[in-house]
Amino acid sequence: PDAKQAEVQEVYAQLLRENPKSNALRRVPLNFLTGERFKKAFEEYIKAPLRKGVPSLFADLKPLYKHEGKQELIESVVVDFLTSLRKEQQLP
Repeated sequence: PDAKQAEVQEVYAQLLRENPKSNALRRVPLNFLTGERFKKAFEEYIKAPLRKGVPSLFADLKPLYKHEGKQELIESVVVDFLTSLRKEQQLP
């Protein structure tokens, strides 16, 4: 499964290089990635909307909570971001 994830993730990365403004090409991989791959992609996905204060971000991410194991990773990333904001007043 990990090799398949890497392969599909690379396809999305290539499409994103060709279409850098596409939000869907950043969001869709969050549905199938797991573990550290998910965590890294999730961090990158939420940084810009958090900086801009996009109110619909939670509604966009809510379906990810149905995937087993992603709740803990999401919490970990958000807590890390919150800690960074409190200490350094900026996102990591």
